[in-house]
Amino acid sequence: MLVAPSVLGANFANIGQDVIDAEKAGADILHLDVTDGHFVPNLTLGVDMIKAIKPLTKLPLEAHMMVTNPNLWIKDFANAGVNRFLIHFESNGNVYQLIQEIKSKGLEAGIVVNPGTSVSSIKEF
Repeated sequence: MLVAPSVLGANFANIGQDVIDAEKAGADILHLDVTDGHFVPNLTLGVDMIKAIKPLTKLPLEAHMMVTNPNLWIKDFANAGVNRFLIHFESNGNVYQLIQEIKSKGLEAGIVVNPGTSVSSIKEF
């Protein structure tokens, strides 16, 4: 089992220290919940925040992309230092092509489903 605390749960006034503390506490991965205000109604982390977090930790960064068009974010997140890029099955785009694009940037790819979506819908991937 891997422990992947979400940075979204950090104190944003002290996010750098919270990232350092998560690593010291034994986290295996840092989970980054990214929203665009469209796929889900709120806004969270962006590329600049990830660039600020990356030098503070040796932990891999996992971006959970709760965004409408994940293809628009792949290159920037790869350049910011993300290791794993998780897309929602329900987002716009051809899932197979998105996975190929993610992998072409040297990232691990993953698929996430909303609670109302059957896991069988991603079985082919």
